[in-house]
Amino acid sequence: MRNNQESPERPASGRERLALAAQKLFRSDSYGAVSISCILDECGLKAPALYHHYGDKEGIYLSWSLQAIKELGQRIDQAITLHSGRDTAHALAEGLLKDPLLDILILERDIPKLQRPASRNQMLRALEVSVYKPIETWLVANRSPKSEAPRLARFIVHSLSMGLPVYGGDQFKGSEGMQWLVERVFSRIAAGSPSPPASSDGKVTGPCPT
Repeated sequence: MRNNQESPERPASGRERLALAAQKLFRSDSYGAVSISCILDECGLKAPALYHHYGDKEGIYLSWSLQAIKELGQRIDQAITLHSGRDTAHALAEGLLKDPLLDILILERDIPKLQRPASRNQMLRALEVSVYKPIETWLVANRSPKSEAPRLARFIVHSLSMGLPVYGGDQFKGSEGMQWLVERVFSRIAAGSPSPPASSDGKVTGPCPT
């Protein structure tokens, strides 16, 4: 007689458990703030498991970040290919802010702190290919000057990222709030002043109302 019962789910491997812990911790906190012990406590494993699968903290951070950047790139590609006009801008904002995969502002501050040049180069290359280049291409296709496209793409990503909760972006969770944010960002571009101001501590500040 055929057994119609579903087979039990395969338990997560040690590597998968480590990856899930890294995803949870790194997506909203900095490289320096997340220790190896934090990762191990989160997944319930011992240090040898992390060293076996990822080599060290930088190894697991690199693995997580490259995967997160790849997935964000897929969201950006969908926003650009499935929408047009301002709908594309709103879709880009959703890709960055809805169930966020990472905080690019934190990530880009952390990259110079990595010890291995190869790690830094991989992450910078991934950001360029998956995140910024598609937006640059979209901007040029919509009549933005090619020479300005790299700067504008970064302005868009950085400014929209200020809608994350860590920067007080809870007000942008609803469709109206996100629409306000998008309109504010793109109105600055139209006005010819796409430069996010820096606060006294050097951090980028965004278009959030005061």
